Amino acid sequence: MTNKTTVKNEVILPKHDDTYQEVRHIVLKGSDVEIGKALGDIARLEYRVSEPFPYADAIYARAHREYIKDNYPILFERMRGVARSYGLAEDDESHNTSCLLYFLTKPGCSVVFFPPEFTTTGHPLVSRTTEFYTATFSEFIGAGEQPNSPYLFSRNYIMELYPDGGYASLVAGSLELLSGITDGINSEGLTVSLLSDNNLQTVTSVDLTRPAGLLDQQLARLLLDTCATVEEAKVAILRNKFYMMFDASHLLVSDASGRSFVAELSEKDFSIHFTDNDGKPQIMTNHSVWEYPDVSTFPDAPADARYNTFNRYRVLDRYLKGHEGKFTPEDAFYAISLVYANTDDSSEGAAFDLPCRTLWPVLSDCHDRSFNMRFYLKDGEADPVNGPSLVMSEPFEFKLKPE
Repeated sequence: MTNKTTVKNEVILPKHDDTYQEVRHIVLKGSDVEIGKALGDIARLEYRVSEPFPYADAIYARAHREYIKDNYPILFERMRGVARSYGLAEDDESHNTSCLLYFLTKPGCSVVFFPPEFTTTGHPLVSRTTEFYTATFSEFIGAGEQPNSPYLFSRNYIMELYPDGGYASLVAGSLELLSGITDGINSEGLTVSLLSDNNLQTVTSVDLTRPAGLLDQQLARLLLDTCATVEEAKVAILRNKFYMMFDASHLLVSDASGRSFVAELSEKDFSIHFTDNDGKPQIMTNHSVWEYPDVSTFPDAPADARYNTFNRYRVLDRYLKGHEGKFTPEDAFYAISLVYANTDDSSEGAAFDLPCRTLWPVLSDCHDRSFNMRFYLKDGEADPVNGPSLVMSEPFEFKLKPE
C-alpha cells in the first residue's frame, strides 16, 4: 500500500510455521484525518477488520464523540479519517471509529526506568518486557481450541507517526491500530508504558458498545500526542475520564529530564494515585505500586512462582540495589531479562494454565527517541527448574526522525 501518507507499511519479521509472531513496521506522515484514513485502510486490507466496533445506541455514540471532540481533538480528526476509509458518514452514530480492534486482551509485563544520572550514557532509559499467553483467544476465554481462532499477540506492529499537528511518536503495539500501544516515545522524549494491574480486576469494563470517555490505551496515546513533560502528563490524566477494556492497567510515564511516575486507579474510590521516582530508578510489574510502595509491604508468595508479580519486582529490586556503578544500556536490557516470562501454568505465578512468554523486550532511550528490540520466535531447550529458553530474533532498532 503506497500513498503520500503511508511512507512505509511492511512486514519486517514474517511469521513462519515454526515461529510465533509477525511484526509490521508502519510509518505515516500527514494530517490527522489522513493518518486515520491510512490506518483504516491498513485495518481493512491487512488485518481484515470488516467494520469498526458498534455502539449500543446512538446516545452513547453522541456522548462519546462529543467527549473526544472536546478533550482529544487529534483523535477526533483521526476518527473522521477512519470513517472515510470505511465509507461511513463522519457523523455516523452506529460505529465507534475511535478504535480499530483486531484482537482483544492486554499484556502482563515488567518495566524499569533509569534516570540519566544512573546511566553511563547520561540518557534516561526505559527497559520493558511485553508478555502474554501464547494461546488462541478461544483458549484464553476457556472455550478450548476453535478452528481459525487467532493466536493472541501474534500480529504486532511498530508504528511511527509524523502528524501535521501534535508530537511525532514511535510506539510498539498490538490488538488495535489507532491506540493499541504497549510502549511509546514522542519527539519530546516523553515515554509511556502500559501494563496490566492485577489489583484492578473489579473495576474493568467489558462493554465496548457503551464507552464513556477514553479507553486506557487512548489515554496513553493522548499523552504521547500532546505532552512533553511528566507534569503535563499528570494534568492530562487528571483531566480525562477513562475506562478499561477486558483487563485493568496502570502506566509508567517518564520524560527526557529523568523524572518518572506511576499512575494508578484505586479500586476502592476510583481516585488517581501518582507515585514519583524521586530521582531514583523506578520499577513497575503487575500490582498497584501505590498500595505496595516497597518490598517490605509485599505479601508472601511461593518462591518457585517466578512469574508472580511481587517476586518479579523483588528480583529487579535486588539487581538494582546490588549493581555497582552506573548502568549501561546492556545492563538495562539484562535487568529485564531476569524476569522474562517462560511459564506454563498458574502455579508459576501466571493467572492461567496456559503458556506465558515474553513476546518482546524493548529498551527506550528518551534522549535518542529510539527503541532497541528483540522479538520472541519460539521456545528453545527446556530446563526442569527454569522452564524453556526463549529463542529471540536478531535486534531491531527504530528511531524517530527529526521533525
